[in-house]
Amino acid sequence: MKEGEIINENEIVLPVPGSHVYPAGIGGKEKYMKKIFTIAYSEEEANEIGHFIMSKGYEGVQNDSYRYCDLAIKTAMKQNHAHHIDCIYIGVGSDCMIVAKTKRGLRRNGLKYIEKKRKFYELLSRY
Repeated sequence: MKEGEIINENEIVLPVPGSHVYPAGIGGKEKYMKKIFTIAYSEEEANEIGHFIMSKGYEGVQNDSYRYCDLAIKTAMKQNHAHHIDCIYIGVGSDCMIVAKTKRGLRRNGLKYIEKKRKFYELLSRY
């Protein structure tokens, strides 16, 4: 197997120190990392994550520029604030940014929750 060779759509062979090459990823198996999300506790933090997602080549909410993304973030924060919830969830579907009020709907749609922001950024930078 060569470095960067695609075995199937969910696995990529990455070099590992030593003489053996293993599929890399969470739990020893490569996950489809284009479907991940993380948490944001303020509009500023959500905008930072959103701009990072857009800089990686993903489309915005409703396949548009950042205008609708900003509107979706403000609306979700306002609705959650009314229910005394101080966070929203921002992630990446297969090709576009997703903004949600709860974790439940994103998990039902097959997205994986990444708790650490640094890891979220690393996983998006990798692909």
